[in-house]
Amino acid sequence: MAAPRRAATAAPPAVPPAAVPPAVAPAARWLLPLLLLLVPCATAAPKRAPSWDDWGRRAVYQVVTDRFATPGTQTAVAEQTTCPSLSDYCGGGWRGILRRLDYIQGLNLNALWTSPISANSFGGYHGYWPTNFFSTNPYFGSEEDLRTTLQELSDQGIYNILDVVINHVGYGSDVHTPAYQPFSDPDLFNSCDGCGAYCDIPDNATLEQRWDCELSGLPDLNQSHPYVRQQLASWVKTMQGQLSIHLLRLDAAGNVHPDFFPWLDEQTPFQMWLEIFSDQLELLDEYEAVRGGANYSYLSFPLYYATLDCFANVAPIDDIPGVQCEKLSTARKALHHMGADTRRLGFFVENHDTDRFLSLRDDLPAYRNALAHALLSEGIPVIYYGAEQGMRGLNVDSTNREPLWQTGYSVSHPLYTFIRTLGWYRGWMDLWAEPFEEHYFDTATYVFSRGSKMLVVLTSGVYNSSNLRPDAYQLTELHQFAGTTLCDALHSWYCVQVGPSGAVAVEASPTNEPLVLVPSKWMRLPEFFVPLAARPVLWQQGLAVTLVTPAVAALVWLAGLYALHCWYAKRFQPLADLAAAWRANAPRCACLYSARAAAEGKPAPVSLPSPLAGGTVDTSVKSGRTGSEWVACAGNGNTSSYGGGSGGAVPCEHAGPLRRFIPDLPSWRSLLCLAGRSERQPGGVVMLSRLSGASCQTASGVAASPRAGPQSLPRSGLPHSSSKKSFSDGVGSEVALEVAGLPDLRLSLAALDEFEADQSDWGVDLEEGALPTRWPSVGVMEYLGSVKARRCLLQSLVDSLKADPGMVMHVCLEYAVPHLGLVSELQYGGLGKVVETFIAHTTRPMMVCAPMYRPFYGEDGRVVHFASTSPIMTVPVLVGGTQRKLVDVYITSTPASVDVPPIFFLLLASEVFCHRTRGTIYQHARRGWVEEEELTFFSVFNQAVAHVAEALGVTSMQFHDYHGALSLMYLPPRLQVRALLVAHNADYNGTWHLGSAEREAWIYSMLNIPLTRHSRSLCEHAGRFNMLRPLLEHMRLWQQGLGVVAVSPRYATRCYDKFSFMWKLPPGAVCGVLNGLPGSEGHATEGVNVGDLFARKASAKLALQLAKGLQVGEQHRLLVFLGRITHQKGCDLIALAARDILIACPTAQIVMAGPVGDETGEKARVLLDKVVDEFPGRVWNAAGQYVAGEEKERLCLATDFFLCPSRFEPCGLADIEFGWLGAVQIGHNTGGLGKMPGYYYTAELDCVQDQALRLADAALRALAAPPAEVRALAEQALRAQFPPRRMVAAYDRVWRRLRGMRFKVAPVDVPQMAPAEAHFYADQWLEDNTPYDPKAAEERQAQRAHRELRTWAGNLLLLLMQASRRALPSVLSLLWLSDCLKAGSIQYVTAPTVASIAASPTATYFYCYAGSALAFQALGLLLPPLRYIQLAACVNVAAVLLVLWSLWAPQAAEVLYLINASTAATWGPMAAFIFLDLPKASVSEHGPAVMGYADALQRAMSVAAVTAIMRSQGSADISGFRAGGIALLVVAIWFAIWLLRPNGLSPHFRHYRLRPRGALTLLLRLRRAWMAATAVTTLDSFALGFLLSTIYKLQYELTQWYMLAFALTCLAASAALAVLLISRLGRRLGLRLMYGLAALPGVVLLQAVLVMYGGVPGLYIAATVVGALNIRTNMVGLLTLHTLPTRETFTLIKTLQVVLGSLSIVLGLAFGGAGGSPAEIWAVVAVYEGLRLALAAVLLRTHRRENIAKP
Repeated sequence: MAAPRRAATAAPPAVPPAAVPPAVAPAARWLLPLLLLLVPCATAAPKRAPSWDDWGRRAVYQVVTDRFATPGTQTAVAEQTTCPSLSDYCGGGWRGILRRLDYIQGLNLNALWTSPISANSFGGYHGYWPTNFFSTNPYFGSEEDLRTTLQELSDQGIYNILDVVINHVGYGSDVHTPAYQPFSDPDLFNSCDGCGAYCDIPDNATLEQRWDCELSGLPDLNQSHPYVRQQLASWVKTMQGQLSIHLLRLDAAGNVHPDFFPWLDEQTPFQMWLEIFSDQLELLDEYEAVRGGANYSYLSFPLYYATLDCFANVAPIDDIPGVQCEKLSTARKALHHMGADTRRLGFFVENHDTDRFLSLRDDLPAYRNALAHALLSEGIPVIYYGAEQGMRGLNVDSTNREPLWQTGYSVSHPLYTFIRTLGWYRGWMDLWAEPFEEHYFDTATYVFSRGSKMLVVLTSGVYNSSNLRPDAYQLTELHQFAGTTLCDALHSWYCVQVGPSGAVAVEASPTNEPLVLVPSKWMRLPEFFVPLAARPVLWQQGLAVTLVTPAVAALVWLAGLYALHCWYAKRFQPLADLAAAWRANAPRCACLYSARAAAEGKPAPVSLPSPLAGGTVDTSVKSGRTGSEWVACAGNGNTSSYGGGSGGAVPCEHAGPLRRFIPDLPSWRSLLCLAGRSERQPGGVVMLSRLSGASCQTASGVAASPRAGPQSLPRSGLPHSSSKKSFSDGVGSEVALEVAGLPDLRLSLAALDEFEADQSDWGVDLEEGALPTRWPSVGVMEYLGSVKARRCLLQSLVDSLKADPGMVMHVCLEYAVPHLGLVSELQYGGLGKVVETFIAHTTRPMMVCAPMYRPFYGEDGRVVHFASTSPIMTVPVLVGGTQRKLVDVYITSTPASVDVPPIFFLLLASEVFCHRTRGTIYQHARRGWVEEEELTFFSVFNQAVAHVAEALGVTSMQFHDYHGALSLMYLPPRLQVRALLVAHNADYNGTWHLGSAEREAWIYSMLNIPLTRHSRSLCEHAGRFNMLRPLLEHMRLWQQGLGVVAVSPRYATRCYDKFSFMWKLPPGAVCGVLNGLPGSEGHATEGVNVGDLFARKASAKLALQLAKGLQVGEQHRLLVFLGRITHQKGCDLIALAARDILIACPTAQIVMAGPVGDETGEKARVLLDKVVDEFPGRVWNAAGQYVAGEEKERLCLATDFFLCPSRFEPCGLADIEFGWLGAVQIGHNTGGLGKMPGYYYTAELDCVQDQALRLADAALRALAAPPAEVRALAEQALRAQFPPRRMVAAYDRVWRRLRGMRFKVAPVDVPQMAPAEAHFYADQWLEDNTPYDPKAAEERQAQRAHRELRTWAGNLLLLLMQASRRALPSVLSLLWLSDCLKAGSIQYVTAPTVASIAASPTATYFYCYAGSALAFQALGLLLPPLRYIQLAACVNVAAVLLVLWSLWAPQAAEVLYLINASTAATWGPMAAFIFLDLPKASVSEHGPAVMGYADALQRAMSVAAVTAIMRSQGSADISGFRAGGIALLVVAIWFAIWLLRPNGLSPHFRHYRLRPRGALTLLLRLRRAWMAATAVTTLDSFALGFLLSTIYKLQYELTQWYMLAFALTCLAASAALAVLLISRLGRRLGLRLMYGLAALPGVVLLQAVLVMYGGVPGLYIAATVVGALNIRTNMVGLLTLHTLPTRETFTLIKTLQVVLGSLSIVLGLAFGGAGGSPAEIWAVVAVYEGLRLALAAVLLRTHRRENIAKP
């Protein structure tokens, strides 16, 4: 900031930028990106002027502004020749100082003394001839240049010394009447009385003459004049208000009366240096005598002259005390004697008014000794510019002020490194605070120490015969160094050991170099102090290492695999294995199977069992093909066509010894084989060439392609109505689809009437040949004859449809035909009972369309119940484009009466249905590949339902679950069907994985649906074909989203909250109707003696106890579960809770009975067996037994408490069944449960331990309840009613609403599928659909356990890679960069602004990090997971290579670091890919452990990083960095090799893909918790930045220890939190604990109190408390996971949080670093705590509503 021309025109003074404590923080500014925390690179500027203690930390660099650096407008050549005359301006300026700021900072000098700033008279390039005090020197630049320069220097932590000329003004045309401002009055100057002839100071002048006469003829101001004082004080205050200055240097103060300076000290808060240019201590004593409490000191000319006497005097003087180096001691003692504080003195070797040292004595070692004395002794060192370049020059001809740019600013000059080194030690070791003590001196030697940190031995090198160089200096009484090893900081190879008594012999330097001895722990190698720009680029070494390391890493990988092979084989024969691999059976790839061999009829290799994979090693090829035909070569993965087949296939006949034991590892020969293939087909099949013109012929002779879609088949002989449906392909065209064989019943009945009339006229039975020609054929006549027997039913059905066009047709797989005696035989579960309820209690005619199962057929395969009749029609359907299936439609109805409406059963008979029984309605009885059979089943059923509906003209269809929902795809648009879905169990919705285009075409072909964009939009969801989707889309497009009815109100809410395929429906569209139960109306206790019932219950319990080996007695309480032993029913919870229940209640007995339905049920059975052994006579484990008949009735009657811990129960019927027999319920209050009296719990998390504890608590509450209370609940259960008519009436109301609304067409979304997406193999489908087989349970459980173990191991490795990718390359790069930038350089505390912090390197890191998060997230959405993870692994390798290259090219460290920072966010999308192969993994059960593991990994790396930085303060030996980089590269390559293998990860990672379409809409429409969570995490990131920057500002010396304590605390907190959440206590507290931790208030407030008022102990306590901040953030993240329904939403929110968190960290850094007063800090803390508490309340409130982790 330039000084104004006059005080009257000055701008309003700004707050003076006071000095900053000169603490050293060389590494702290780089800790933040390293930890993804925040250690700011700046702190706020103090509001006070720097004290002398602050100045003690400083080392000054003095420049002549005109000679230091040009502003940058000159070219490089012109800059070298800018100064033709040393007596005039040469072109340097203030902007030039900023250009060379790095040069100054590289010297580790942190204060700058520039030339005076005022306008000067002609030739005043040095600034000491002022003419206008209030105007800046235009030769140096503009006022703005001055202001900017000083402010930037201050912001960079450099103190500014303002050189003030107070003694005189510049030369003018008339000495006594100069045009000076503001001193134009001659009376303001001293007279020449008593002066020389020219008014100059005479020789041998008195003090008064020295003070009043003119210095070198310059007009001398009269400082005693009030106006002079007032103007000088005004100018100083103006400079103080507008410029960033920290100290005043008063030029020619020795020519001003001493009494002026105490007065001036009162006018300014700044310290002052007085220039007393004299070696006469008497003159200095005059100023010291009047100083009193004035705050000034001196530039120590006495010590300057003593320095010259010691080091610049080449003539040795013997035996004269107090000369040469001894004078250093005498001068220092004299200063102490007069009262001068030597710690405040400015020590210099040369300056702008003296000759340069090397011009006095051309001896570099002597010069280095003199500089070492100035830099390391007591006082504030001043280094004159050019000293670092060894410049020479005399004051007499101004050669001591030559331009510095002529030296080229070399940073490799030995003197530059010398000053840089000593400046680093001075600052880093805080020598300013260490006491100064002389230990030895003579005429050529001076030895002193600084506390216990440094011992300095200086020598002038002036020796002669009478003053010989000593071999060693014998030093004693060095008690502070006793037992310490001291090493020379300038020559690291020289060290000495100080004895216990403090004695040591220090060898004299043979070259007269100074010895700077420091404790070995402070020692840094000389290479450390080589500036970054001067370091060599060793690209050859770097290239060699980066090429050799991958090769070595690959060899180590192979060696490890071979070691694993040897471990499997239990032998170690490397030579034999290699010989066998090379000799016998030369490996030949199956792909190279020659056509010649095939033509010769040689047999192809056979399939052999794979020893580990459990499948087959397919080494066969298709023989018999010519060279022009393709040959299939199986890939390494499971192979199948359209998802079929399994087994580990290898492409070569022999794959080497490793291959036999490790099937996932491809041999090198197979890799060469794979490299030559051209195209990959489904299942890993590779086509070497294609067949041309291949096609398949259908049964009717029509060529069909797998993608050709459905084909029309010949119709039956019945009269029919031609019907076509059109499907829009999304681009305006339509695809016509002719419905196969759809007879029109009305035409058939008319034809039958005519036939009967004709036959009655003939009176005889006609033979085939006698038929009239108007009839088509005898077959048709036979068909019509069979229909005649059903004419009454047909006519009744048609009449009913005419009377009620909206008659509902129920489409279901479970049902009952009561009038035929088929009820339970056609029911598997509750769905059939609900349909039976509709049949028994409907108030209107209805139809039931369902398959005919095995009970309808006799042993000969004929239809038993319809043996005397024929089907009313036979409809053909098409499956797979080529298979023709015929479906017979039979009709029957309940007996009609006046009170009971008829129920028409349209039953479908086909070979596809006839083999299914009650137990296999939904699953197949045989094991093996069944996906095609399952697709065939649903294709035939849905097409047949569509035929029936169109033939009858049905417009109201009620679908029970998803099974018939696909039939709407086959109906024509003209048939405006109103559909209603009864969601019995929406967790099952009929899905098939979609993958490649071929598999997709196959699935659509199997279902006879045209593959168009429109059909995709109707049938696909989340990458799968979803049978329920067409029905829901029909409701959305045509029924305004209405039509979904769940079987209980709470299950309706769960369906809409949990199932994403329903989220397109409008809110509230899913309603719930509680199922009725036949027999409940009037059940109550009418006619039933309650006492008798409970007496019977007691007798039944005793009989059951006696029969099953239980302890007998009425005092025992029987807790019973009866039903399917499955995961859904929560039977594993019973097994886990049983022990707690039995221990806590000695009278409890537990019974679990029913068929085992899945692996979870098998685990429950095994667990309960262990409980049986532990508690004999108290548990009956009947898992696996089907209890029915009298045994079931006795068990139900004997039950005291019925256990119903279902994870989700849509309706629940067993609880009613037991309740009506006096049992009290104990269970989960979910879905349809809770309607019967009992003791319930609510599970908030899908966690086994949590639910088991809650079940045990509920059971113990029930067992501890008073008997009267339990009896009352039992009697209440007896009176419970669930009238079926109420249920039927509710459905009728829904139907009335549907029939009353108008059809409304909504816009159709047409998604696109990526054509190259890989499909899931058959294993995944089998995993989900293969029925449970008790005989194979043990084998399947072993396989599952092995698979889950490998899955967990792989995923934990992925988490390790994610953590290492997130931190390690950036950590190593940052360590090296910080070491490069701080190597030999001190980073001092700065005085920043918000803008400067936002533009700092730390902020740049977070900008790069946030931007890369967005970029890599986009890639994560575009690429399949495996491809992205492989990309991340390769990026990891590249990132480590960049780090390694920066080790050999340190000049590129910063650029490479920023590139590395831009790749650090590759871990982001990986977070969404973890545990893809564990789709049933629970967030609430496994999430805490995984979160703790991942977070602990990252925190451990943070601890390692902080420790490394603290230990590497100046670690110039980069071998450690290189070793770490190479090790990290090896690990990165291993990760890449592992992931780039064909089977490196499970198939899920190849087949899954994030589909973000609609995810954002979903979040904005249905989710709110993520908004509050994101706001909370953003606030926490801001608080972290703000808090740590404030700590850094207040306790800068301890910041690194604080960071280490913080990192350790976070590591411990992460591990402890994970342990707590998975502990019994954590499971019991569940969400209450999570809510409490997430909303934990006052953490930052407590931190602020501890930091601001707790001192050092408070700081460390705060470091521990801040772990709570980390816990809060982790909890918020875990809670957010509970509300995000898909991986797509998770990855979007994660990216948003990363971006906002990074930016908020920068914002927190800015506010914390640039903030000021405690009031501002408290204001920010208060606002943060209040806002966070409010947001946490919003989060917890919305989380309860949106938590989808509920079971």
